[in-house]
Amino acid sequence: MRNKILALLIVFPSVLLSQTKSTGIDVKQNIFKHVELHGFAQATYTETDAPTSSNTFEMKRVYLIAKVLINDRWKATLMHDFCSKFQEYYAEYQVTKGKELTIEMGQFKTPLTIENPVTPFEIEGIGINTQAVGYLVGGGGDGLYGLSLGRDLGIMVKGELFNELVHYDLALMNGQGINVKDGNNKKDLVGGITLKPIPGLKIAAFGQKGYGHAIGTNPFNPGIKPGEDYTRDRISAGAEYRRKGFRIRGEYITGKDGEVKSQGWDIASTIPVAPKLDIVAVYDYLDKNKDMKAYQTNLLGGVQYWFHGLCRLQLQYMYCMPNLTESNHLLQAQVQFAF
Repeated sequence: MRNKILALLIVFPSVLLSQTKSTGIDVKQNIFKHVELHGFAQATYTETDAPTSSNTFEMKRVYLIAKVLINDRWKATLMHDFCSKFQEYYAEYQVTKGKELTIEMGQFKTPLTIENPVTPFEIEGIGINTQAVGYLVGGGGDGLYGLSLGRDLGIMVKGELFNELVHYDLALMNGQGINVKDGNNKKDLVGGITLKPIPGLKIAAFGQKGYGHAIGTNPFNPGIKPGEDYTRDRISAGAEYRRKGFRIRGEYITGKDGEVKSQGWDIASTIPVAPKLDIVAVYDYLDKNKDMKAYQTNLLGGVQYWFHGLCRLQLQYMYCMPNLTESNHLLQAQVQFAF
């Protein structure tokens, strides 16, 4: 897959160049006017004592994002992480002249929670998702669902109403994750409403009525076996406020997988303390099985320095307090480059 993507990135401009020579069309007019390229990379150092003491350097993410502006109504997006998987590929059609109705089809972020759509080069934690969003929206940790990175395949309608005071999303999705076909003949209905009563403030609620097809096992949900279908429902609500670099977000999310109920909540904040320098703090709680009392609380604190545009240096410490095992510590540093 990576070789194919690299080949396309090399061959595509060459083909356009050959075409422009024969037709006299300006290369800049056809490439730079209609195609936007963005990307970022994150290199990380991690030190932890769970389950045993270890430390390592690693490339966490290397993203390349291509946005194609086909015309004033049609757009397409391709996004690949060279450290992971092909993550997004979808087309958008703007039905109305304004932002009232857009149709999106392909593989994209599941419209569930305020946090899930936030890009990794902006989010507070080096590990990206809080526990509840990661576990219940497909960021990892649930062996029944696997790692979908908060994304799925499907079709969605979305839009802005009443002078952008209300944003809505409604999607019909496989419910199986990314880069695979559905494991059953049932689809997930996912949607949300976001209110923006004043500049910088979002108040949102989301829901998912779905059906999973287990690809593995989960010790916190032992009643579901690989290959079995099961109900997979979610409800979340939260709010976020942003102003001049300050941001605070709080969310609650609950899930039911088969007969097992789980829940979590978090509060995350970014506080500017000097030019280009922020303090970040996150309170993060998740109970994977309310009957087992399989809960864990994470406390994160750190600093980040935006040394150029979207490029930053991060240093964070996390204290993890699981109920069923011993507490542990996590120290991380990260450098991020973006364009």
